Amino acid sequence: NANQNPITNHYLGDTGNNSIGYYSDGNVYLNNASVATFTTYTSGDVISMHVNHVLKKVWWRKNAGGWNNDIMANQNPDLGIGGISFAVVKDPVWPAVDTEGATGVITANFGATAYTETPTVTSGNW
Repeated sequence: NANQNPITNHYLGDTGNNSIGYYSDGNVYLNNASVATFTTYTSGDVISMHVNHVLKKVWWRKNAGGWNNDIMANQNPDLGIGGISFAVVKDPVWPAVDTEGATGVITANFGATAYTETPTVTSGNW
């Protein structure tokens, strides 16, 4: 996630409180610090993201696994439980992707085709 002022020559989650990012090494960066460590991912993995703009929290998961690397109920975006706060990121906030280098490639699906997983959308989320 990033606001309208991300530093485009740096990574998501770098300094400035303008973004938060989950990277393939498993680290989640916010304001130039790792705030969480999840499972690593690689080519072919499906990364899902759930954002709650009211609570200013985000959840990620890999290949339909547990949200924020946790298979227990204490990470449930549908109920607003758990999540990583991005309250320091100034509004408005949009989805953003960092390909981690000049050769990185992603495929994003914002609904133009069938989703790999069942999306969840609750009030205040996207």
